[in-house]
Amino acid sequence: MKRVIFAALALVVLAVTAPAAFSATYTVYAGEQSRHGAPAVATQNRFMPGVVYVHVGDSVKFTTPSGHTVSFVGPTLPRQLAFIAPDPGGATYAGVNDSAAAPFYFNGFAKYVYNVGVVAPIGSTTISSHARHSRAVGRDFGAPSVTFKFTRAGEYGYRCLFHPGMYGKIVVLPATTPVRSPAAVTARADAQTLAGWTTARTLIAAHHPANTIVTGPERNGVTIFAFAPQTLRVHVGTTVDFVAGSSTEPHNVGFGPLAWIRGFIGANDLFPTGPASPNQVDPVLIYGSDHTPRIHTATSHGNGFIATPALDRADSTPLRRLARITFTEAGTFTYYCMIHFPFMHGKVIVTP
Repeated sequence: MKRVIFAALALVVLAVTAPAAFSATYTVYAGEQSRHGAPAVATQNRFMPGVVYVHVGDSVKFTTPSGHTVSFVGPTLPRQLAFIAPDPGGATYAGVNDSAAAPFYFNGFAKYVYNVGVVAPIGSTTISSHARHSRAVGRDFGAPSVTFKFTRAGEYGYRCLFHPGMYGKIVVLPATTPVRSPAAVTARADAQTLAGWTTARTLIAAHHPANTIVTGPERNGVTIFAFAPQTLRVHVGTTVDFVAGSSTEPHNVGFGPLAWIRGFIGANDLFPTGPASPNQVDPVLIYGSDHTPRIHTATSHGNGFIATPALDRADSTPLRRLARITFTEAGTFTYYCMIHFPFMHGKVIVTP
């Protein structure tokens, strides 16, 4: 609490500077820089602050300990920059069978692949127009930060290509217009981070409608890697709504044996590690394991496997926001997010 108060005081003291006589460098956090006070299952998929005002000639340094892109690509995401896209060669899924050796219904449907090109640099780090500029940032990319210089007045929106719904904006003003100092902007980012962990605890404690499981609750980029509730009790014959909770992290729900799901993911979700390596998105994440309506039994697909497609709330993706499964037999059934496997899991307990 004291840190929040001190951060707020800093915003007042450092809020506005006189017009700049020289160029300055501002810092924007791409996700949290500190996990002090953070719930274990929470992260912050957001740029902090989300809007920054600078002068012509100033620079903005984006920093992160994780993995994001800072991509000035315009208001509509170009299809070639989508992280997951249909196979450009028109390939289809083939030979994907369940535990009973029966082919899944999506064999013959369009195959989706990972577009690793989104990590490639686009344009330069000097921005003077609304042309596309993009850089991957994070330790995995050998670049814990990236700095862009802005040489022309205007508003420049940007996004993370890995996390749909993660947006920010840089407003570049003439040198005669007062703006916040770099120190004030950093203080604001620190205060937003602390406030985000409070939001995370609120999301974890929230109640949801009956017969509903929210996949990864999120608010303003504060994201929970858990299902809510983690355990749901229903009666036989109940249809459970699995509702997308996040605009920055897609999740799905897969019921079945842990070892079998692990093997299925390993065989069918093929993230490329080089130019000649296989590239395929797990077909279940695109199509789900079954046509709707989805009916769960202990012997679905031979071993109780049934899965929804990936769900999210982002307007920039074609993913669904709702999937339903009807439970017709009593029992305790464990499910997993097959994207964030196996740590993100829950249970549905079905009683007579």
